[in-house]
Amino acid sequence: MSFEGIDTYFTEFDEIGVSPTNFRDLEDLDTGIPSSGTVEDSILVGPVIGKVTETTARILIEVAITGPLTIKLKGDNGKIKKLKKEVRARRPTIFKFSGLDEAVRYRVRVSGQHNQVRSSFRTLERRLAGNSEFRFAAVSCNKQSLNQNTSEAKDLWNDLASRTQGKELDYLFHLGNQVYLNDSVSLNGSDNAYIRSRIYKESILKVKDYESMMIYLEEIREYIRDHYRQAWNHPTTRRVLASVPNLMLGSDHDFAHIDCKKTADQDDESQNWERIWHNQARYVYYEYQRQLWTDVDFENYMQIKQDFHHHILREIGFIFMDTKFVARYSETELPIDSKIGTEQWGELSRMLSLKGRFSNCKSVVLLTQDPVVFLSKKLVKKTKFPVSTLPGNTTLLPSVERMHLINLLKEWKRAS
Repeated sequence: MSFEGIDTYFTEFDEIGVSPTNFRDLEDLDTGIPSSGTVEDSILVGPVIGKVTETTARILIEVAITGPLTIKLKGDNGKIKKLKKEVRARRPTIFKFSGLDEAVRYRVRVSGQHNQVRSSFRTLERRLAGNSEFRFAAVSCNKQSLNQNTSEAKDLWNDLASRTQGKELDYLFHLGNQVYLNDSVSLNGSDNAYIRSRIYKESILKVKDYESMMIYLEEIREYIRDHYRQAWNHPTTRRVLASVPNLMLGSDHDFAHIDCKKTADQDDESQNWERIWHNQARYVYYEYQRQLWTDVDFENYMQIKQDFHHHILREIGFIFMDTKFVARYSETELPIDSKIGTEQWGELSRMLSLKGRFSNCKSVVLLTQDPVVFLSKKLVKKTKFPVSTLPGNTTLLPSVERMHLINLLKEWKRAS
C-alpha cells in the first residue's frame, strides 16, 4: 500500500477511536474509565495552562470520561468565568477563555473531578511599564527515566514548582523532548511506544479497509499518549504545568528520533512503516503541545507544513524557530547547509523587517532546538552557575545560516 493511500486514511477517519479487544478492553474505552483507574480519579492530564494574553487563556485537560465538563476561573478581583463543553474520553481537549481582565490572577477549578492539582495563572499587562519585569524560563529534554530516579533536591521540576507557586515566573518555554518515545525505561520498565507499536506493522501494511486501519492507528496513538500521561503526571511537573503559561516546540525524541528520509538500507515497506509511525507521533504531538497555542484541524492535520511559531507578549517578540522538522515537511530536499528552510527564512525576514510584526517590540527572544552559538569555556567559568559540558552530539546551525540569522537580528535591533 502506498504512503499516499495512508494519507487518505488519516484525513478521512481520524475520529474513529475503537480499540482491538486483545490489547485494551473495549468496555473501558467506551465508558472512558482506564483499566487501572476509577471514576473519581478521572483527570488523566492537566490542567495544563497554555498561551495566556492580556484577555485570553487556553487550558488543556484530558479526562477518562466522555461527557460535559466545566472549567471555572475565579479572579483575585472576584470575577468568575465558566466554560462548559463536551469532552471525549482519553483525548486532550482545549478550553479557550476570552474576555478576561488584564493583570489578574485566576484560580482554575475543574468541576466534578477529585484528583485535582492546585492551578492558577495571571493574565498579562499590555505594556512593560516602569520597572516591571517579564520573567520566563526555558527547559528541554524531559527524560522520564531520569525524573523517576532524581532526588527532590536535584529535581529541576521541583525548583520550577517552587518558583511558580511563589509567583516568580510569568511564562515557561519548552524547547523539545517532552517525551522520549524511544527510551527503553520511560514507562516503568515496559517497552516504549515505538517498540510496542511494531506488533501492528504487518497488519497496517496489509490492511485494505479504512476502519481496520484506524483501529490499529488509534492503538498506536494510545501507546504514545501513555508517554505524555506519565511525563506530565510526574508530581512536580504537573504542578508546574498547572501554575504558569506554557508554550512548546517539539524535537527528535517527541517522534522517537525517526528520520523519515529514506536511507540506503531501507526497503519501501520499512520506509512506509516509519512514515506511518512518525505521523501518529505527530498527531499526538499536536494534541498535547501544538494545541497549547493554536487550534488544530485534526481531520486535516497532514496539511500542517510547519512547526515554527511566534508570539508578542508584553511588547516582547518570541520566535520559536524550528530546526528539526523543516526537512521532514519540505517537498524538496533541503540543501546540506540548511536547517531552517526557505519558508521559515521568509517568515523570519518579514517579522524582523522595518515594518514587520516585531517592529514595535522592545526586545526579541529567539528560541530553538539547536544552539546558535557556543560560549567559550573561559566565559562559562565566569558565570554565576555551574554549567556542564554539552554532549558531543549537540550540533550548531550551519555557519551560513548562523551568520544570516545573527545579521537579521542585528538589523532588527538597529532599525528599532
